[in-house]
Amino acid sequence: FESEITPSTPSNGVFVWIIPSSVATGSDYKMKITSVDQPVLFDMSNSNFTIFTGGINVSLPNGGENWQAGTTNIITWVDNLVDNVLIELYKGGSLHSIITTSTTSDGSKNWNIPFDLESGTDYSVKITSLINPGVTISSYVVLGTSAFYSVALGTIDDDTVSSPEEYHFMLLVENNGNTVDLMNLITSDEQGWDIVPTNKIISMQPYSDTIIDLRIYVPAEVSHLTIDNILSRLFSSGGIVDSMEFQLLVENQFLPPDLVLPQDDFYTQSRALTFEWSGTGDSSTLYIGTDPDVTNIIREYSGITSQTTTMPSTDSLLDGLYYWGVKQYFADNASSIQASPFSFIVDNIAPSALAPVSPSNGIYIPYANVNLVFGGATEQEAVTISEAPEYAVIEFSQDSEFVEGVSTFEPISGNAYLAEGPLPQGRWYWKVKKADSAGNESLFSPHTNFLLDSERPSVPIQLSPSDESAVKDNLVLVWQSGDTAVPYETTPDRYQLQIFDGSFALMFDSILHTDSLPVSTSLLENGEQYLWRLRALDSAGNISGYQTQPFKFTYQFFICGDFDGKGDGVTIADLTFMVNYLFKNGAAPDPLISGSITCDEETNIADLTRMISYLFKSGAAPCCL
Repeated sequence: FESEITPSTPSNGVFVWIIPSSVATGSDYKMKITSVDQPVLFDMSNSNFTIFTGGINVSLPNGGENWQAGTTNIITWVDNLVDNVLIELYKGGSLHSIITTSTTSDGSKNWNIPFDLESGTDYSVKITSLINPGVTISSYVVLGTSAFYSVALGTIDDDTVSSPEEYHFMLLVENNGNTVDLMNLITSDEQGWDIVPTNKIISMQPYSDTIIDLRIYVPAEVSHLTIDNILSRLFSSGGIVDSMEFQLLVENQFLPPDLVLPQDDFYTQSRALTFEWSGTGDSSTLYIGTDPDVTNIIREYSGITSQTTTMPSTDSLLDGLYYWGVKQYFADNASSIQASPFSFIVDNIAPSALAPVSPSNGIYIPYANVNLVFGGATEQEAVTISEAPEYAVIEFSQDSEFVEGVSTFEPISGNAYLAEGPLPQGRWYWKVKKADSAGNESLFSPHTNFLLDSERPSVPIQLSPSDESAVKDNLVLVWQSGDTAVPYETTPDRYQLQIFDGSFALMFDSILHTDSLPVSTSLLENGEQYLWRLRALDSAGNISGYQTQPFKFTYQFFICGDFDGKGDGVTIADLTFMVNYLFKNGAAPDPLISGSITCDEETNIADLTRMISYLFKSGAAPCCL
């Protein structure tokens, strides 16, 4: 028995034991739990457990450090623990805040000191094992909010600049603290001029300084006595820590003249141009360069006392992109060149040819708005920045010689142009070429044509057999176009012909290119009625309607009992014809079946007897199979 931990505690299964520091270390300890009411009831640990003495020694801060709010500092300690630890900040002996609720006990922890932490000299850091209550409180650390970093303007010779000018200045950045920090120097100005660098990241060692070289580009044509305020701000990991501001004064008494000709973004084939500007100076100098600021000067003409000059032909320019500007001089003073010199392009290269793509040559078109599509006749390169912009030109006419009624469409960007209508009916011709803004152009393509026919054809006119007629043999359906003559070319017509039997069942349906159709009578039944109709379809895809009422015809190859075949029905003449046939070797009925009126397909005296009965005694009518 070593000692009693507690004489009594609720039997709820849990008890927190704070081990006194006086307990000796050892690895042979066991725990015994006994019922207070029934001492015979107890239990002991199944095996031994170990009690050991732990320790923590804070090495940083160890008293007297000066740490700034908003910076990152390292806390270090030495221990013999494997547990995680709690790190707390005390002020004046009282808990101020928790630095971390749990961190690995590996001997160090980076602490980002809050930017808004109040300054003081009575702070301390406490580290506690989360398992073993061995605790060490460090010496005091001083936390301050005064600036430990600074930025200052270096020595400058002059704060007055001209326009344009590249102005240099230097900034001195200092780290007066005892910690490493990553600084960010941001410089800006009111006028929005270019500053290099505007943003500079600086890694600062404790108690170190560095010089940053900056440049500000004062543009041309800045008004005289303009002031620009330059502001540099220094940021640490906790926020802004210092700033510096100074002013630049621009002296620019004389502004450059206004440029007139050639206008900005001008395109020309001329290699020796005439230039014009407006100004009041005693003289002028013309500069031509290959960059937007006209610093790479290739032509310079000075001492010009008028406001215009023409380049000599010996100074002819090659094809390419150029910029020009003018300075004017007043006694001993001069203006700057323009802030935005004018550009021009010299281009003498003809564009590559184009060719029609759609509509294809000779096609029929049924709509009045036509999209003309074209493409390169050969493989072509893209236009570069030093070439004049290119565009397409289309000529469009109903005259294949392009003499009369020619419409020209330009400039066309892309590879298509919608010729909006409604366009007149008839055949159209079109051709295309490429041109550029400098006046160069390719040859026109060979023309292509299409036939525009957007009108529906008229309903065809049925000619033969006429409506309600009878047909005996040699049946030929005949019709003609319903269209009247027009003064322009139209697309060829086709016809859709339909034939129905008497019950309106479709017997025939076909597209024909003719205006007639022979019909085999072997397809027809004697005495049956048939109907026929048709509609017109042109080659452009337009379609007429059918006739309101189809024409009807009856196929009547013979009349039963019409022995003589005259088609006048059954008469006494037919009786005489039969007598001659039967008894006098006369001509036979044509067709012979017309004489078999007793429905037995034989022609004999029985048929003669039935004919007499029908004609004179109101007997049964003739019956032919």
